[in-house]
Amino acid sequence: MKRIISVFCVVVYTVFWLSSCKGNEGDMGASEKEDYLKGNSYTLYMGVYQDHDALEGKAKFSSTFAAIICDKKGRIVDCVFDATEDNISIEDGAVLPKADLRSKNEQGLEYSMKSASAIGKEWYEQARHFADFLIGKTLDEADEVDGGEAELMAGCTININGFKGAIEEADDQENSVRFQSALPPVAAISVVNSSEGSKDAGDNSDGVVAMRSTYAAVAKSGSRIAAANIEETETKAYFDMEGEIKSLEKSEGKRDLGYSYGMRDASGIGLEWFEQVQNFEKYIVGLSSNEVAAINMNGDYSADDTLLAGCTIKITDFVKAVAKTANAT
Repeated sequence: MKRIISVFCVVVYTVFWLSSCKGNEGDMGASEKEDYLKGNSYTLYMGVYQDHDALEGKAKFSSTFAAIICDKKGRIVDCVFDATEDNISIEDGAVLPKADLRSKNEQGLEYSMKSASAIGKEWYEQARHFADFLIGKTLDEADEVDGGEAELMAGCTININGFKGAIEEADDQENSVRFQSALPPVAAISVVNSSEGSKDAGDNSDGVVAMRSTYAAVAKSGSRIAAANIEETETKAYFDMEGEIKSLEKSEGKRDLGYSYGMRDASGIGLEWFEQVQNFEKYIVGLSSNEVAAINMNGDYSADDTLLAGCTIKITDFVKAVAKTANAT
């Protein structure tokens, strides 16, 4: 209910604001966009909680992630959670790629929890109820939620350990993004998963199941991006010809790794991965999700000189992840 009220306020304010402007959102000038994003101060947090595992003949890649917006008093004004659970099988030393790598929110009713739920609610509905329950709390208070509260149990009976893990990961000032918004901001989160880089085992070499996940947390001010927070993780499971998984190589988020990721010296512009991502995030502020999807590309790289000056790494998955937030609230 709290989230519904928040979204209603966004709609009312957006209609009022648009009625006072000339042209559509695509015709907005730089000064108009700047005014659009002025207002109250907020902070956007993103947390990614990984729970990967090696099973018999399978590599399990699970994560729960969140976009959380707090006001200047540190109270949560909006948040959203999502999760992935991808089991990739190995048979006769070969990787059997999984075609459907959608998140649980993306699967919606297809996730098929509703019929088995004691309260008759799908996963995404229970995740939404949990998020609504946190409105008005601080991150510390949100982390203390134990799941036994009657108000929470009325709409969320699933295991909340992943949600709490994402909240704990989000409570990191160093990786948060401060921004301003003239409208009540709305949080959105998405992920782009890829098993590219997986390979079969050989007579003298191990096989590998690879999973790269690119996460995008976005704060929307009406139809515009007021702030973005992007993270990427890479996990690999190594296995032999019999399909037995020998080791699981988990990675911290590249943003979390900071300068220890080691890209700075090899970069043509002398910037670390997280610094280049921050430049991408700044570049897309003021754009709509559709305008981000339309960024001029040269293969996997930006074809825009302004963006290239501060971000020369591959941005294809950044663009895809941000574009997906158009329908990810």
